[in-house]
Amino acid sequence: MNNINVLVVDDDLTKIAKIIEAIKDVVEGAISIDHATSVKQAIEILKDKAYHLMVTDLNMPLREGEIENVNGGRALIKNIYRQTNVVNVPMYIVGLTQFEDLKQGFNGYWKILFYDSTSNDWKLKLKGILNHVKLVKTYLRTEIIETIFVEGDTDNTVLNKVLKLYYAEIIGKLRIESVEYGGGADWVERQVFIWAKSLNLRDRDYIKCVGLFDNDKSGLDSFDRLTDSIIANSAEDKTFALLKTSYKYSTILKSIKSKGIVFPTVLEDLSTMQSFIDAKNNGWLISRNLRSLTINSEVLNLAIGDVNYDSLKNAGFKEDEIIFVLYKVNDEYKTDYAQYLKNTNKENLLFYSYLLKDCLEKLRITM
Repeated sequence: MNNINVLVVDDDLTKIAKIIEAIKDVVEGAISIDHATSVKQAIEILKDKAYHLMVTDLNMPLREGEIENVNGGRALIKNIYRQTNVVNVPMYIVGLTQFEDLKQGFNGYWKILFYDSTSNDWKLKLKGILNHVKLVKTYLRTEIIETIFVEGDTDNTVLNKVLKLYYAEIIGKLRIESVEYGGGADWVERQVFIWAKSLNLRDRDYIKCVGLFDNDKSGLDSFDRLTDSIIANSAEDKTFALLKTSYKYSTILKSIKSKGIVFPTVLEDLSTMQSFIDAKNNGWLISRNLRSLTINSEVLNLAIGDVNYDSLKNAGFKEDEIIFVLYKVNDEYKTDYAQYLKNTNKENLLFYSYLLKDCLEKLRITM
């Protein structure tokens, strides 16, 4: 399939949606659109994939988590041309900024357009560039298939192993996507938003994606923002599904909930008892913030401040349940733990297989 590959470097979802509208007005068929929000993240993406067009903001952070930098655009172009031996230089680069003074100093490298949300002038110019891109005979080949977007590389590592062990027959029918730098719930949210706006079709049916979020505050916030930003039952709404890591996938977590305690869950919490014991023995666990626990007072007569090993044991919690309540995988050791799970046996990934099965059903992939 011959597609147009576009990299958008921006963090304004409204602006991104307008860029996608302009692209779809010109390009028929499937569009492969990837996204970055910082100079470092864009460079890392360009190391792995080639693009016909890159549309980028000029006022951007150098790295994820940093504040916007007025020299971000200049830093991006310098890094691209400084690393041509390892970076795929886009065929065309367009800077799109709402700050007139930032348009200076980019002669020779790329086209700079002034972005005004109330005007279509920039959009007409971008369409002109896209029409030229369409005429270029060197097409980059990218097949757009069903995709699961996850918050980090460790999630990717674990779920790809689960895919291999439990659903090997459908390998190649979907991708599990993450980003090494600057991932998290915000990244998944933006990827799903872009996917929805792209409205890619196959045989008159929309190609779907799943946004998989941790069931914590940042994940729930992104989940809610996506639900609010996409009109229910619209065409865009038919292109994706949203899932959260949930207690329902784990018999251990379900039992803990039935005894009166719930807490925000991340992917690592869907582990078996044996995996958590091995993680504890390796020093990969850290005490869970007990203030994150929610206690059902109708089921359990225990205050947050009184939660400890002995009180849980006296309340009828099993040994494995107590470990899950009191500990979680330390963020500093998530990579180690993911590698452990990658090399573990099939039984230790059972709860993850339930989650992945749910994803496959949302993607309408039959096994």
